[in-house]
Amino acid sequence: MKNQDTKIPYEPFDEKGERLMNMLLICILLIFAVGFYAYFTLPEKIPTHFNFKGNPDAYGSKIIFLILPFVFSITPIILFFIVKYRFTLINKYSYLLSLPGFFSYVYKLPYEKRGKWTNEYFKIFLELSVWLSAYLLIIEIVIFKGTIDKKMPQWFLPVILILPFIFTIRFFLQLRKLVKT
Repeated sequence: MKNQDTKIPYEPFDEKGERLMNMLLICILLIFAVGFYAYFTLPEKIPTHFNFKGNPDAYGSKIIFLILPFVFSITPIILFFIVKYRFTLINKYSYLLSLPGFFSYVYKLPYEKRGKWTNEYFKIFLELSVWLSAYLLIIEIVIFKGTIDKKMPQWFLPVILILPFIFTIRFFLQLRKLVKT
């Protein structure tokens, strides 16, 4: 009985969870593909900073496109491995995780329902990870296109500033809905 009080049984993802894992991997690979493509197709000196009007105001090396994929993929890769090894992390190394509302709720569930609920919880994280990866991929593509055109689109800055708030609000609404069900 003690083991059931503190453990969560392993349960594989359903089709949606697997699809989200694959989408996350594809987004990560695309982040690298765009970066490497940009590096090998751009001239050595490129615009590296744009003012509020979208015009370049600084120039530098195209090596930034080799750095961007690593910077942009750190968080999605970490989230991928957290989700992939979720049961091991929760059951053996729970002190490493600070998950909003997770530990205060999961142990109130009957033992046999914890695995399914844990997967539902982590599917929300996966969805956020996919959105984050797609967001970073779009940023990288627009930077690449802006570098080619030597002008950033006017919509870029407002959209890039607003989208994280939308993702965060959606994430917490989904968590709230899960805890209530």
